Amino acid sequence: MRSSLVALFICFGLAILNGCSEDCCDDKPGPVLFSVVNSEGFDLLNSENDGAYDFDDIKLYYLKKGERVEVYHGNYDHPRNLSLSKTDSISWINVFVDTSSKKTTNLIEWNKTDTDTLVCSISNNRISRVWFNGT
Repeated sequence: MRSSLVALFICFGLAILNGCSEDCCDDKPGPVLFSVVNSEGFDLLNSENDGAYDFDDIKLYYLKKGERVEVYHGNYDHPRNLSLSKTDSISWINVFVDTSSKKTTNLIEWNKTDTDTLVCSISNNRISRVWFNGT
């Protein structure tokens, strides 16, 4: 990821709160949410800012048996399992990670040169821990 990136905020609150109980009709955990800012604090998910990522170029891959599998479901509201949320001050990317096993690896390709890794631990049908680029 570009060197100007100094802050990445991963929020588990919604992911944990959106986890379902046994009587829930949908058994998928909620998304992992985070924002991306540069060293000057500019939102790199806001297309109005110089150097921001183009949301249409962002792709999600699940690592399956060592192979990158691009996520795309043409009939979904969010075919790449990604969505963008905005508040008055910051943009958040919502990443619907792979939940098919207890520990999954997800790759976010921001553009042709920048890719980051989210490793997620799934416990009791909730995202219990996330590692961003190994930390």
